[in-house]
Amino acid sequence: KDPDQGILHTTDIKLSGDGEQIGLIYILGMDTVFVDSLSFGAQAEDTSRGRQPDGSETWVSLSPPSPGLTNFVCQYNEVTFHMYDAYGDGWSGSVYTLVEYFSGDTVGTGGLVYPQGYGADEYCLPSGFYNLTVDGGSWLSEVSWEMSMDTSGVDSVFASGGAPFEATVTLDTTGILGCIDPLALNYDATANLNDGSCYFTGDFCDVPITAVLDSNAASGTSAYGGQWFSYTEVSTGFLTATTCYAGQMEDTDLYVYDGCPAAGGMLIAESDDAQCEE
Repeated sequence: KDPDQGILHTTDIKLSGDGEQIGLIYILGMDTVFVDSLSFGAQAEDTSRGRQPDGSETWVSLSPPSPGLTNFVCQYNEVTFHMYDAYGDGWSGSVYTLVEYFSGDTVGTGGLVYPQGYGADEYCLPSGFYNLTVDGGSWLSEVSWEMSMDTSGVDSVFASGGAPFEATVTLDTTGILGCIDPLALNYDATANLNDGSCYFTGDFCDVPITAVLDSNAASGTSAYGGQWFSYTEVSTGFLTATTCYAGQMEDTDLYVYDGCPAAGGMLIAESDDAQCEE
């Protein structure tokens, strides 16, 4: 609002619900410049309207109506999360959570409360990948959902499912997530975006480094914590496994199992390097 323009420039405008026309003009010296106008018919409910931000002449309805606030126009993708309950009594405690894949930021969460059979939440989301979980309640067989995106006024479903659900959904992007390191055991030649899932020999017990007598090079670190080695004995006797060496600087722990713990292997020996001689 510009006080110097008096009544020609004001934010205190009331329009008739029976239908109205509003115009926007600009006073330049002695000239009146016509800028824009909007005509609308009788209104049965509150509405907010604004121009598309791309410079076009298209008027769009802004939802939800926001009297007194600056109109918000989504600059990314208009996404709707549709929630359904087959019995019509809500999701019985189940909730959905939407998390941006790379940042780990939660961008949306919600659920369907009693006694609703349908509900929808709207989001403005950049293109990319999102981890979605739907779970936490009872009567999961009644739960279903859809995610749709508004494209040029057409609502298109791009993901759907039930409960429990846990997966990555793709929003308006053609990238393929996966391990893109050719040296990794789970290298995916079709992937072009690293999802952080790469693992290597020694990262897990079921893909160990083959140990050899006398010396085994090891960093003791991996993205999954520690390193795993395997050794198959070739004779009866005693076997010494140690991380001690002259000039040792690291703080190490050593554990010996008779098999992988996840498969029932038992811990048969362990040692800390506190007894190593300096």
